[in-house]
Amino acid sequence: MRHVFLAVVLFSLPGWAGLCGCAGEAPARRPTAVRNVVLISIDTCRVDRLGCYNQSLLKTPHIDRLASEGTLFTRARATNPLTLPSHSSMLTGTTPLYHRVHDNSNYRLAERHVTLAELLREQGLKTAAFVGAIVIEAKSGLSQGFDLYDDDMPKEGIPRAGWNLNERRGDAVSAAAIEWLDENHEDPFFMFVHYFDPHQAYQPPEPYLSRYKNDLYTGEVVFTDHCIGQLLDRLDSLGLADNTLVILTSDHGESFGEHGEMTHSFFAYETTMQVPFIVRSPGQKAALRVDEPVSIVDVAPTVLGQLGLDAPDHMQGDDLSPLLTDADKTLGKRFIYCESTFPTRYGCSAIRGLSEGDWKYLHSVRPELYDLASDPQEADNVVAGHPDIAQRLEVELRARFAAREPLDEGEGTKNLAQDDVARLRTLGYLGGGQDDGLFDAEAGDIDPKDFVAHHNRLSFASGAFAAHNFPAAEKACLEVLGSGFQVADTHSILGMVYRAQGRHADAEVHFKKYLDMIAQRGEDTADQGFSRLDANILDVMVQLGGTLVALGRFDEAIEHLTNALEFNDENAPTYWNLGQAYRGKENFAKAVAAFREAVRLDPGDENYAVALAATLETSGDIDAAIDAYHQCLAVFPELDRAYFGLGRALVARGDLEQGREQLLRAGRRYKRAAYEANNLAWKLASTPNVSPPQARQALLYANVAIELDQDARADFFDTLAVAQAAAGEYAEAIATTQRALEMAGDDDPEFVAALRGRLALYERGEAYSETPDDEPASDETQDD
Repeated sequence: MRHVFLAVVLFSLPGWAGLCGCAGEAPARRPTAVRNVVLISIDTCRVDRLGCYNQSLLKTPHIDRLASEGTLFTRARATNPLTLPSHSSMLTGTTPLYHRVHDNSNYRLAERHVTLAELLREQGLKTAAFVGAIVIEAKSGLSQGFDLYDDDMPKEGIPRAGWNLNERRGDAVSAAAIEWLDENHEDPFFMFVHYFDPHQAYQPPEPYLSRYKNDLYTGEVVFTDHCIGQLLDRLDSLGLADNTLVILTSDHGESFGEHGEMTHSFFAYETTMQVPFIVRSPGQKAALRVDEPVSIVDVAPTVLGQLGLDAPDHMQGDDLSPLLTDADKTLGKRFIYCESTFPTRYGCSAIRGLSEGDWKYLHSVRPELYDLASDPQEADNVVAGHPDIAQRLEVELRARFAAREPLDEGEGTKNLAQDDVARLRTLGYLGGGQDDGLFDAEAGDIDPKDFVAHHNRLSFASGAFAAHNFPAAEKACLEVLGSGFQVADTHSILGMVYRAQGRHADAEVHFKKYLDMIAQRGEDTADQGFSRLDANILDVMVQLGGTLVALGRFDEAIEHLTNALEFNDENAPTYWNLGQAYRGKENFAKAVAAFREAVRLDPGDENYAVALAATLETSGDIDAAIDAYHQCLAVFPELDRAYFGLGRALVARGDLEQGREQLLRAGRRYKRAAYEANNLAWKLASTPNVSPPQARQALLYANVAIELDQDARADFFDTLAVAQAAAGEYAEAIATTQRALEMAGDDDPEFVAALRGRLALYERGEAYSETPDDEPASDETQDD
């Protein structure tokens, strides 16, 4: 969705007091050559896949050219190995200890934090963002300060390596950015462009898929380089290169088994924390390589410095401008923070780290210390050999943790709908860690290093579920359970797997086990002064409600779903499942009310709109149902099952010809229309004491089914004969049954015997009727 925001003049900004000349004026800028700013973020980018960082790889010509015209920082780090926390640091110039965003699914950047976009918009720059994945969509809080925040993802997602990812390709991101640039380049601007392609699952488009079939991740990076080249070329063609600051970086790297981790999110080693950082400043005389350690928190202060502005006092990063002209300059003594709180969701301790120069300290159950100069792979933990250095860094780290920004109740919490959680799950995120407010591990906490293999299994299980590989997901979860580790996420994934397989009783067991474990976790942490709802909890509550509906235990389902509304009463899937439960109890008034709420909250979901109309129809409010079907089709004009429902409602009202027209229209592409029409005809015609209107409706449905049928099914002609007999057309019923007998042959003796029995009835002038229990099963069922 393209979010367009009205520009608002900020009369005062926290932490920037004293910079304004007078109330209502922006801070004065020192003259510089920079007019525009382009910030490019490549999600999940390892530095060793870029030619400018790895001389053995000359495969990223556009990024390499940018480096050859600017300054390349060889030792840049992210603050967190997840997308939203790191981008929050990038755009605010603060660490997660300040902005308090620690994972993707349970947090959002609170409005009180000042973003780079807000500061630049105050300076009169147009601001626009173009992002490649749901993880940093507008509701994440990163849209603050942007006139346009383009997070328009394809609803159907992008199929990659068996996954269906909620993202858009880099060429689509570049195209959107270039379109905006063409229309707005005559004014000063700040553009943030985010490419998600290197994120798992790796499946670049052709020709990169074929060229890099043995190294798909590198293929994704090279494709992204191509897309970035499109944007850089347009800057050149518009004559903007000489006055535009371009910064290219990443939110985190990627691990391919180093330290036992696959992909990212869990550890804070260099494979996932080291990121590219390239700055091309207007007027730069020569390419520079800077070995000074830097962080992505330096992005915002550097942009401000290049524009002739001082950074607000609250920003924790440094302005790197002095290093853009002299690679030998230093920033003086500084500490660089990193963290990973994701392990806490498994009952592991958090990882919090601090670096100074070549030393890197990681605090967890078993602390670690590495000398990156001699051990860049972090293979040799020297904490025992250098206790003085470890202690000094731990003291600094504790001080920063103790001084972290207070978190108000509910602030920064991101309330996710169930479909949001599902979309994040397709990106490989089960949920996220808890900001537990603790520095030291508690008794019983697991060291993340002891759990990483199980984390990999659960991440794989989450991805396998998203790819509908249910046996593989089940196997991975059972392996974790068999290890003796009791992890709540194992049960949530198993519950979803079993529900998808129709094993609802098994699903119920695991959903309830998950909720019990989460409740116990809440009791165990109640005295720590914090409370944060894991987005997975709401998801599981709703999933459990839907499971209970499938089991026919509607009252229990209503109880669970009503409880879910206490956590978030703006979640459409909760109302959807609640509507299903009330419909199961035949409380149609409450079912309709629930479905109306689902439609209000998510008018873009066709299932909600159809369910509302179908429930109105079932309740007997045919006129309201017809109106609801029309409203549904106004939003979804190609939704064939809505045309079928509309036709069904029109037939029920007696508008047979209009109804027939809509039924046939639906059947052109709705493959189940013939079966549903046949089932409706049978139910109407085989009911005892059929009324003349019912008989006419049955004949209509039976003829529609045959007209739509591509296989000339004998059972459809049997249904037509039953309808003809119900209408008193016995001669026609006899002829139709004889035709059905010819079509049936000798393949199904039981069916042939039933046909002969009904034929005898018609020859005596009697209609056929049956009890509901005798109704033959169709291989297709109605789906409202």
